Amino acid sequence: MPVNRAGTHHRPRTTTAASDPPRTETGTTSCAAGSATTPAVPRSPAGDGYDASRLPSSIDDAAIPARAGLPDVLFSSANAKVVHGTDPGDYYCEHMFFATQRAAEQPSGNVARNRRGEPMIGFLHVAGDRWTSGGTDYTLAQRHAGTREVIGAAIRGYCDEASRQVTDGPVRVLLTGYDTFMSTTNNPTGEFVSQPENIDAAMREAFGDRLLTPQGEQITAPGAPAPQYRYRVRDAAAGSEREIIVCARKFPVDDTAIDGDSPGCVQKLMSDFKPHAVISMGVTGWSDDKAEFHADSGGLRVGDSLRHDDGAAPTITLADNYSLARAIFLGQRARQGLLGGVIALHNLGSDGR
Repeated sequence: MPVNRAGTHHRPRTTTAASDPPRTETGTTSCAAGSATTPAVPRSPAGDGYDASRLPSSIDDAAIPARAGLPDVLFSSANAKVVHGTDPGDYYCEHMFFATQRAAEQPSGNVARNRRGEPMIGFLHVAGDRWTSGGTDYTLAQRHAGTREVIGAAIRGYCDEASRQVTDGPVRVLLTGYDTFMSTTNNPTGEFVSQPENIDAAMREAFGDRLLTPQGEQITAPGAPAPQYRYRVRDAAAGSEREIIVCARKFPVDDTAIDGDSPGCVQKLMSDFKPHAVISMGVTGWSDDKAEFHADSGGLRVGDSLRHDDGAAPTITLADNYSLARAIFLGQRARQGLLGGVIALHNLGSDGR
């Protein structure tokens, strides 16, 4: 089976250009996404429910949303850059994004939606590095500095949104990565979720001095395949504390991760853990991280369970989901302590709430 650059398991196919309107559930195009050209008075196209002209004037022009209500570059630091994805490919990365969104639709689902109506489920393609195909001459802080920042922004964005809806009990976030595959003998996403040091660091990136527990308390048994870590965060506005539980899981790159039947599949984990938000990761050969927004059943045999079927054409196309892109974009600004009201403003629905 073909493998793209850096030996990763992202299987690209013919994609839609960045300025093309996104595909909908029925496979037709929608004018609601607009184009990459920003009018003189920046306003999102009809149906987006967001008027960019209402942003505070102190925001830099570069931060004014220009594509699907968001800029092309969602996150940028010395260690990482995140852009929009194009197509996650007909393989297990897209399968995971497809499976988690479908699981969220089940009656037992607990995943929250942002005020755009998007389920808070995302897939991040993490850029491969020189250790992806082998080697251990690094520290975790060195290898995962950028991913800690990006995942921190995503957690912050999702948790800020979920906290408005979860009035009792903890906010629950599921974080997943993938194991080895072919020449990807040291998958950075699998290592990231397997090391609590990385999750602790991402939480510090997310909440800074509001994080009251620099190290998460593991509340599952030692050796559990999906350990859960409890954190406490000070809610500055309410003058109280919030509890956040992060569940981390490294999945194999095979059907047992997504089939819906295996004891260790993601659907079973979501049913048991009941996350309010899900952030999944896989490695890619591109130089930038990519926040994917499109998922379909390409490469899948969909029935009572999900099975990879190489070359299968998509029969089910999910609505494009920019919730991760929004969480990263807005979480980074919240992390920086800038314009705390932007999250509430950016997520305004068409009814103004």
